[in-house]
Amino acid sequence: MTRAVQNAFLLLCLFAFHSYSFSQQDSVSIKLYDAGPSFPGGQDSLQKFMSSTVQYPAIERENGISGKVHMQFVVEADGSLTEITVLHSVSGGLDQEAIRAIKMMPHWIPATLNGVPVRTRVNFPVNFALQ
Repeated sequence: MTRAVQNAFLLLCLFAFHSYSFSQQDSVSIKLYDAGPSFPGGQDSLQKFMSSTVQYPAIERENGISGKVHMQFVVEADGSLTEITVLHSVSGGLDQEAIRAIKMMPHWIPATLNGVPVRTRVNFPVNFALQ
């Protein structure tokens, strides 16, 4: 067996033993942990936090700019959020507001692996919709 075929087979075996999950953010992730990271109080608390924290930038509102800013951050083992980045930009103002809101979040409940808290990368969309 060639090296490339062996590597492909090994990758296929690795993927076969991991479970896949679909998040509410329409992304696919490979679960390598017992329990994923979560916002304190759960999804309802997260939605309330974002609703009360996110402020639509005036320039974007005036110019009818809306869309979904795709963010990514790391939930550290202590629950703090680091490495906050924009994966998909809509506009400078919306991107900055999404970053600001995430920086204001309280510590999350970290993911665990074998009962031990571990750092986990999270993809997180922030939707800006004009009403």
